[in-house]
Amino acid sequence: MKAKTMILMGLAITCGLGASYMTSRLLAERSPSDEEKVKILVLKKNVNVGQRITDPEEFVEFKEVSKESEPPDSIKDLDFLKGKTLKQGRTKGDHLTAAHLRSFNDTLKLPEGHFAQGLKVTLEGSASGFASLPGSRVNIVQTVTRGAPYSQMLLADVLVLAADLKLDSNGELASPAQVVTFALKQEDVLKVNLAKELGILSLALRNVDEKGIDTSKAVYEKDIRPERQKPSAIEDPITVTPPPKTVVEVKPDPVPQPDLPKIVKGHYDIIVGTESGAREVRRVYWSQEEDGPVVIERTEMLESTRTQTGPADTSPRKEGPRT
Repeated sequence: MKAKTMILMGLAITCGLGASYMTSRLLAERSPSDEEKVKILVLKKNVNVGQRITDPEEFVEFKEVSKESEPPDSIKDLDFLKGKTLKQGRTKGDHLTAAHLRSFNDTLKLPEGHFAQGLKVTLEGSASGFASLPGSRVNIVQTVTRGAPYSQMLLADVLVLAADLKLDSNGELASPAQVVTFALKQEDVLKVNLAKELGILSLALRNVDEKGIDTSKAVYEKDIRPERQKPSAIEDPITVTPPPKTVVEVKPDPVPQPDLPKIVKGHYDIIVGTESGAREVRRVYWSQEEDGPVVIERTEMLESTRTQTGPADTSPRKEGPRT
């Protein structure tokens, strides 16, 4: 290789290294104020799933970030948010993208005859979050621990309408849902609301192609712990003497007697004739109801045995009533 060519190659390499060095120095020395800035919309407060945005300025504000750290698909226009509804809950300071929103016309429609019912769930009770994804089909399981514990399949093949899922800046699931919304018939809405007061509700993700799940069977404590129903072999049997029976004599209630009117009875004698001579004694029997007239019941003839020591009284005598 000629010496001239070697010299030119050396100069080219030296110039390239010098330019690279100078560029790196300029970039390192450039102040943050020289970086290109953009404004994106972020939330001013926490919002829940299903929140309707009618006034964007109530919910969001502009935040200035560097062009390099700008989240992909971030929203920069307030008018784009008007009339939109949140698909999942977001927290204060989070940015919004089109994937977080749905328009009024895109709102998921309920099946005919169904209602939207929300239910709090946990990570464990939602199959690690897989049973809370919108569009999933799940079974709702109720577990009651009070009294005689049992567990039952409360409802089967339930459609998940929505959930307050939280996504990261790349649209990936950041945390599972805490509230899941289902499509339920009116009777099932009442069942769920009563069941959650009586026990714990959890979700079981089901195969969308599987049909015919029996929800009538329940599992009790004796079904999983049968040994608790049998006495231990080392325990002595205890004979319990029942308490003596107490015989209680029940007396019949007295038969009420009708209120009968009070009746007064008596008699009087009518004497016709003289005491020493011929005479006729007639006895009259009478009766009288309370506050009623005197009634003559019967009369009979009597023979007097009385004698008179004084002058005879030839006038008729009438004795008063006798009782």
